[in-house]
Amino acid sequence: MPLTPPPATPGHWLGLAAGHARNADADHLLHRLAAELPLSDDALGQTHRVGPGRLGLSLGLPDAAAARAAAGWLAEAAPEVAVAEAADGARG
Repeated sequence: MPLTPPPATPGHWLGLAAGHARNADADHLLHRLAAELPLSDDALGQTHRVGPGRLGLSLGLPDAAAARAAAGWLAEAAPEVAVAEAADGARG
């Protein structure tokens, strides 16, 4: 996954939850997933605070088909991660 912004805004977002309370732990998981999943170059990953002591991760993908494929890969590569799909264009 690129460290610079992708050329286009992702069209579909997956919200990921794994129970992290520390930024370093959430970032580590996001980097691990980026290394293990066959994501396109225009995928975008980010961590964000969703509540006191709770962090979420979002994975932005170009379209719903890419999001469905990523959700399937996540089920195999990271079964500890809960996945919620957002509507096209909506941030997860």
